[in-house]
Amino acid sequence: MFTLLLPTKPYVHQFLTQNYGNPADISADPRLQNYLRRCLRKPSRRRHVNYARLKLAKYSCESRILISSDDFYRYGWELTRTDSISFNRELENRAKFFMRNMVSLYVSFMNLKDAILLFQENFNYPEDTWSYDSIRKDFDRHGSFPATSFAAHLIEKTESIFLDNLSELGTICPQFKKNYEKRKQAI
Repeated sequence: MFTLLLPTKPYVHQFLTQNYGNPADISADPRLQNYLRRCLRKPSRRRHVNYARLKLAKYSCESRILISSDDFYRYGWELTRTDSISFNRELENRAKFFMRNMVSLYVSFMNLKDAILLFQENFNYPEDTWSYDSIRKDFDRHGSFPATSFAAHLIEKTESIFLDNLSELGTICPQFKKNYEKRKQAI
């Protein structure tokens, strides 16, 4: 096995490390491995001029990706600037898709700020790796809020169970429960 060095953004580096290890062994993900092989096999210089060295300055981390001996001897070990940015975009899209799904899940139970902070904590994305503001902007643009609030639905079901139990025990009269249900339907 050989190692390919790829400049990445900090959160992409963290995503790679969490999913594929360090160095990243992407052989378990055939789609991503084929994408990397394509970048190695047919180097693209199409946007080489557009992607000045300054563009790569955003990529402050360096990720190591394992490539097989066969790929190394067939295609090489070097990516052009165009292919580096293209491969990074693929990884960024995956990381952002994961983030949006997890934050959407958390938003079902809490406010957006707490959901983002919980995501950062649970998946080890500290502020210097993937900032709250960056996640918030991306989620505001592309994220989705659930159509129904699971918390509200859970509370509604729990209230119904409690009212049934209290009614059976005689703590509240059956009329109280019926009036409550009518008010809920009217809302």
